[in-house]
Amino acid sequence: MKRTRREFLRDAAAFGAGAWVVSACGSRAAAAGTVASASAAAVRPSIDNAGIQLFTVRDRLGPRFEETLAALAAIGYREVEPFTYNDWTPEQIRAMLDRTGIRAPSTHVTLHPGPDLERTLAGFQLMGHRYARAGAPPQPRPAPPPG
Repeated sequence: MKRTRREFLRDAAAFGAGAWVVSACGSRAAAAGTVASASAAAVRPSIDNAGIQLFTVRDRLGPRFEETLAALAAIGYREVEPFTYNDWTPEQIRAMLDRTGIRAPSTHVTLHPGPDLERTLAGFQLMGHRYARAGAPPQPRPAPPPG
């Protein structure tokens, strides 16, 4: 079944509106004290933790990584999800996040099994990642080209 762009946008808008209604109902229930767990209300979406996947602004990253983070912070984003770190170290990324006031609770990268995995996970922890999503199954690093 082929869908038109207009049908897709209509359905996406309806889904977004439905998600907002469900979220609003949960917030109202929490305010009324009917939610059993206070932590359940704490993870509800709000402007205080609005986030963006950095893949959506990938053309602006590269050497302007911190500039891009600052621009996102200026328009209201408080959380980001990196998909790459280019050649920045975890310490450099953490410093950029701190300077711009942005958090990175999750990341979306391909993990490589092997001796560097523990160091990679330690870097994630340093940057403040609580969750790591793997877009593809972990792949061994490719062998360097001969020569």
